[in-house]
Amino acid sequence: MPQYADEMEFNPFTEQAWDDFQQRVMEQFLPSEEMMRNALGATNARISQMMRAKAARELSAILKMPRKVISHRFKAFRTWGKIRGGKLWLGLDGVPFIKLSPYAAGDGGVKTRFGDYQDPHAFMVVVPKTGKLAVFRRAGKKRKPLLVPRVDIHDPCFLWLRQQVDSPWFTQKFFERLEREIRWRTTGT
Repeated sequence: MPQYADEMEFNPFTEQAWDDFQQRVMEQFLPSEEMMRNALGATNARISQMMRAKAARELSAILKMPRKVISHRFKAFRTWGKIRGGKLWLGLDGVPFIKLSPYAAGDGGVKTRFGDYQDPHAFMVVVPKTGKLAVFRRAGKKRKPLLVPRVDIHDPCFLWLRQQVDSPWFTQKFFERLEREIRWRTTGT
């Protein structure tokens, strides 16, 4: 289960855009209600894939982390809803320090090479059974429990997503994809 899970409402159709869409597409292709539901489902799936790829590409530069680390953090990225709007659901986990090339800081704690993040209370150990490096942090003054320090990426990712959903680019892509799906379902082209 993701550490954070949020959903965001979106509505690509203003009243004027919906009227234009109805005149241009709905009256031209005359899709049935079932065709519209299927077209909307396919549109939502494609938009979700597109947003996930764009998020990994752009957020890796913003957060100064490798793209493969960012793309594995998106636990879910879905759109769903009715024709006049929907929801984007995004599940995000924090990035463990071990994924960001950690090293022991000279003044104590652990720093990362990617993103230059730091945890002054963390420490690095080699796990005896596997021989791999691990980064931990104590929960209190006792030896156990140990926690895995993570970089919280929820707020910058969600801010980026809100900006994308509110941009004209998102609306244009949504319209283009939905029109293509409707045309394919009604005419086969």
